[in-house]
Amino acid sequence: MLMVNSSAGLKVCKGLWTYYDTWKDYQEDVAVICDSLTGIENTLTLLQNSMTARPKPPPNEAHDESCRDAVQRCKATMGKLREKLGEIENSNSSGGLRRQAKFQWKKVKYPFKERKIFKLRGLLVETKSDLQLLLHVLRLNQSDQLSLNMANANEYVTDLQKSKKDKKYKEVLDWVCTVDPSAKHGDTNSKKEPGTCNWLFQRPEFDEWKTQGSVLWIKGELGCGKSVLCSAAIEHMKLYCTTTPGTILLYYYFSFTNQSLQNTTICLSSLLRQLCTESTSIMAMVEQMHEKFHQNHNNPKKLAFDDVQTCLQSAIAELTKDKKDVYVVIDALDELPDDREGLQRAQMLKWIVETSSREIHLHLLFTSRVGFSCIDIEKTMESQSRLYKISIDAVTNHDDIRLYLEGQFQGNKNLKNLGNVARVNIIEKLIGKSGGMFQWVSWQLYELKGLPPIARPKDIEEVINSMPPTLGECYMRILQGVNSRFQPEIAKALQWISLSLRPLDVKEVNEACIIDVTKLPAINGGKFRAEGIATCLSSFVTRRGYKNTELSLCHFSVKEFLSSTIQDSAYSRYGFREGVAHASIAESCIAYIYYYSHCTTKLNTRSDFKYFPLLLYACQHWFHHLKLAAEEEQERLAPLVMGFLTSGGVYSYALTIYNPLYPVGPFPCKIYTLASPFGWAAVLGLEFLVKRLLKESQIEIDAIHDPVPGHEPSAGISTEICSDSNHSPLPILTKFDDPIRGTALMNAVARNHENVVRLLIENGADLHHIEQGYAGDSNSALSIACDNGNAKMVGVLLGYGADPNEICGNWSALASATFRGSLDVCKLLLDRGASINLHMEHDSNGPCDILSIAARNGDVQLVELFLSWGIHIGPQALLWSLWPEEEMYEVDDETDDGTDDGVTYDNQAISKKRVCELLILHGANLNPDPTGLFDTPLAMALRFKWYDIFELMLRKGARVDPSDPSCLTAGNILIAASNSVDMTRHILDMGVDANAPGVFVKPFGEEDLPATGFSNALQAAAFRNNPGVVELLLDRNADLKITGPPYGNALYAVAGRIISDQYVSDSDVSKALKICKMLLAKGAKWSTKHLPEDKELRENCLLGRYMYRALC
Repeated sequence: MLMVNSSAGLKVCKGLWTYYDTWKDYQEDVAVICDSLTGIENTLTLLQNSMTARPKPPPNEAHDESCRDAVQRCKATMGKLREKLGEIENSNSSGGLRRQAKFQWKKVKYPFKERKIFKLRGLLVETKSDLQLLLHVLRLNQSDQLSLNMANANEYVTDLQKSKKDKKYKEVLDWVCTVDPSAKHGDTNSKKEPGTCNWLFQRPEFDEWKTQGSVLWIKGELGCGKSVLCSAAIEHMKLYCTTTPGTILLYYYFSFTNQSLQNTTICLSSLLRQLCTESTSIMAMVEQMHEKFHQNHNNPKKLAFDDVQTCLQSAIAELTKDKKDVYVVIDALDELPDDREGLQRAQMLKWIVETSSREIHLHLLFTSRVGFSCIDIEKTMESQSRLYKISIDAVTNHDDIRLYLEGQFQGNKNLKNLGNVARVNIIEKLIGKSGGMFQWVSWQLYELKGLPPIARPKDIEEVINSMPPTLGECYMRILQGVNSRFQPEIAKALQWISLSLRPLDVKEVNEACIIDVTKLPAINGGKFRAEGIATCLSSFVTRRGYKNTELSLCHFSVKEFLSSTIQDSAYSRYGFREGVAHASIAESCIAYIYYYSHCTTKLNTRSDFKYFPLLLYACQHWFHHLKLAAEEEQERLAPLVMGFLTSGGVYSYALTIYNPLYPVGPFPCKIYTLASPFGWAAVLGLEFLVKRLLKESQIEIDAIHDPVPGHEPSAGISTEICSDSNHSPLPILTKFDDPIRGTALMNAVARNHENVVRLLIENGADLHHIEQGYAGDSNSALSIACDNGNAKMVGVLLGYGADPNEICGNWSALASATFRGSLDVCKLLLDRGASINLHMEHDSNGPCDILSIAARNGDVQLVELFLSWGIHIGPQALLWSLWPEEEMYEVDDETDDGTDDGVTYDNQAISKKRVCELLILHGANLNPDPTGLFDTPLAMALRFKWYDIFELMLRKGARVDPSDPSCLTAGNILIAASNSVDMTRHILDMGVDANAPGVFVKPFGEEDLPATGFSNALQAAAFRNNPGVVELLLDRNADLKITGPPYGNALYAVAGRIISDQYVSDSDVSKALKICKMLLAKGAKWSTKHLPEDKELRENCLLGRYMYRALC
């Protein structure tokens, strides 16, 4: 009967475990239940194996009766658990969509119902008691009992810890940057012909750059092969860094084919991510920053340019300080646009100059074009002291072009069959006419490969002699062959592909090129099928991405040709001017949204993307293209945009696809909008529209713009929040946080629209307006900028007269910047007159002064800054530096001897220790008046095993008073020291009685939590499973008769700990047995009158007592 019920129990346990594994969300109570189920499963397995293996025992009526009773209780309990499992398994039954959705919802919410949680825990406690009784009655041997704790626990713990660590690692890396340049590198390097580019590594400039550092600029004309040469340099440096200790390689490609990646912040973020994978110390630094930015889990801060720049600067400085050489290779700096507000290229050039000048062990290589379009690069590099230059020209490329042509001839059937003399002559002619331009050679090969198989050498020579001398003329020749019937569609397609803010796929281009903004609807039949217009673009575009459906220009020279060279030619109808073209795209996007909104066949679900392929792009990017349009084009489109923003239903359809206020994904269950187009103009950064509205309308400039429920589209909206699987929003979009409840100025500040901010302030916007937010907090323009860590915006606001000592809610501007951890903003505020000791109202749940905020965050740089400005060290700052938000260390108890040898600290703990040390050295009060609420700094340092800090406190005057009536500097310090034999001996030698009583105290910074602690040091040492400390206290006459909460006496403390722990090792059990025997030998008793009053602790202590007796 026992074996039958064991098998049944095993099935129930395994079923419940599978259920939890599917829906787990790391909830503490659910974890406890499932750990208990695992323990029961192990116990039942042990019982089953033991009953099978052991011989039949002689009859024993008393034992049989006990077994029968225990088995019956097991059977009843397992029956109840089976009932719960049945409810779960029924959710997998077949049925309609409604029934399946109902079951899935039940399945999700079931584990988190508190009432059922406690009911299940009660059943498990009963079962554990019965099984422990069976183990005792059946007298299983000690090794079997240990297998109960260790059979699967170690493996499970290891897997769980690894899984959590891997998940956290990926989460942090993805938070830094999701861009992986290795894909672009692989694509570019695949175009390299074997044997080419070796000339670069023989140049003395390259060798000196590699060994001495500073900057190497590789420059050349458009189409000369800079990117392929850069990929070869990356491969060369990969091998060098692999074989040379103390070297690290980082690289990035700017690419005109994906404008979303042409961003300085993304470039530096990608470099930082690569550093994280190369250095554990850098990863720890970034993890600390991740924790700081996620202190508000409901609204974590996103990385801005200043944040990334500061962190990358610190990371490189740390590496070069250790004499490590960091190599950074950046391709196509000229393809980084010089946009209106961000000045992306200027930012990047500034970073290159400042970083290379500061770090002597940094080696930075970049490539770019030369000429008028790159004059800013030329001027910036003129002032660079340590600069090496290498130019790519016809001479340097001569041999490489020959190798490239020979490889291409060998790979083509028609060209391969040419005689040696003819092939050499043709190759020499191509090299002579190329002028060192690989792209020109590539186009000529394209034409040669298209010749019929019967082509003779003289035919090939005639073709070569008639070849256009420049790339532009090559492109014009291609346009000659275009079917004039499709000229308008081809021109639009080239315009969209050239200027799209992310790569477009074939279906999107087919849709974009047939939009007619002069008609309603904008698309009226005539759609292309399958490949459509892409068949006419093969000479200009290349395919990339998932399923090879994304279209992008095959070379940057094509965009240059279409936007400049072609303008004065007979083919100008195919060209475009960027400012006008962006306006045309924006207008087409709006027209497409109107087309969608009036279409009667739409479903308002994700399936609409199949029938309206351009819809997501149009809704996400119409306003970005509008901001890039020429000023006269913006004015032309202003009435259209006004009508669109006030169109009610039409704009609501756009918001169902993408809402800048809540960028959560298409088709949310609620739509929010702003009642005023003025509010939207500020949110979207439409400077021209703000200017127009201020001029032509009676605008209340300081009106509050609240998101309100928008017009609900007529068809049903799916409640499923989804995202586009093929295209994620541009990184620029992700900076929109939850909407700001405030004025147009506050919304513009929140979204870093500097030009709009200046315009609003100059037109009378109240710079000092403070508005209460949705969460009860208060916001102002300055507080928002400080909270975002945007030093440039803070500087703008201060320049217009913002008060650096402004108090918004309970926080000053300096406090907001400190909480964000923005060193640059704090320096700026202090330089502009912010008071270092400005009083703020006390916050009962957190720090009330800037030094305490910095101390809690473990921000060493800010603490050093504030101390250098002479800040007053308040009573809380030191306590906050001793307060861990999470466990910041792991301890090996067997080596915990009062030194740091047994303690492994994470980067946050290291920073906090440094902050604590700084505060102590600058005179922090080490003996605050005891309040009865919190421990003293000495006790906190001991509890967190910061033994070196403890010793420093003693040297600087911290007191341990054995006669202190509050016990906060006597009993509690001894209890805190009970982690370590040496520390305990140290406190005892200072005169503290081994029986000094402890006082229950609340955790500092958590006043809402109940007070916790131990009654005395012996109880604490027993609970902490430290035999050495227990033995020392007994030798110093610790009284076994002293009892008190939470565990009654020391004997029950160790028993309760072993049972309450989720995972128990062999070492834990051995030490627990040792402590129990030691205490029993000194006269301790398993008396029920010593049991704790708390019901759960009482049950654990009883189980621990049963376990001890079974083992002994």
